[in-house]
Amino acid sequence: MIARTRLVLLVVGLVLLTASPATAGRWTAPDPAGDVTGWSFTPEPPPCGTYTDLDGSEVTQVDIRRLSLRHLRKEVRVRIHYRDLRATGELQVSVTLRTPKRDYSLSLIRWEDGKKPHVDLTGAPDLSDAEPDECGSIAYGSIGFGCRGLVGKARPGLDRVDFRVPRACLRQPRRARVAATTGGQVGDGWYSDTWAPAGVETDWRVPTFGRWVRAPR
Repeated sequence: MIARTRLVLLVVGLVLLTASPATAGRWTAPDPAGDVTGWSFTPEPPPCGTYTDLDGSEVTQVDIRRLSLRHLRKEVRVRIHYRDLRATGELQVSVTLRTPKRDYSLSLIRWEDGKKPHVDLTGAPDLSDAEPDECGSIAYGSIGFGCRGLVGKARPGLDRVDFRVPRACLRQPRRARVAATTGGQVGDGWYSDTWAPAGVETDWRVPTFGRWVRAPR
């Protein structure tokens, strides 16, 4: 799995939902609790090493509980709620924003010390037809965009991560939809969760999107 290579930013466990009509201004939907997955790695035997699946049901700091998108006249806002977001510890959040013209990746990376995270906006890779190598890895590149006014914040006291993206950085889309996944190191394991409705199967190469949300007229 790509999550196991940590060839992030966490493009893991994602699947496309059935096309749905656009809503006006705002969309939000829950994610089941206790659905975090985990793994650990040892380098033997070469060349791929050994991955061991871990129970992540009690790992709360990356457990997504709700995802929302708000489409305003000047910006798009994304909010991810968590079961128990911590103030310290490694945190990697990856959001895919789909617009009619192209897909974008929003990322927030916070290291173990909990200091100000790195936030970036890039073009999202299309991995739908990508084939993993012998070790289950996929290498890819993405193009970064300079985006004045881009904001991403982890808010542990509110158990959420917030993004604000100027619509100008997205070419003023008339509508948008969102997908999200989060991961982090806990002890000797790597744990992650992807937003998806209960019962929906996921494919790590294709994002699980919510409904289209229209911009205000």
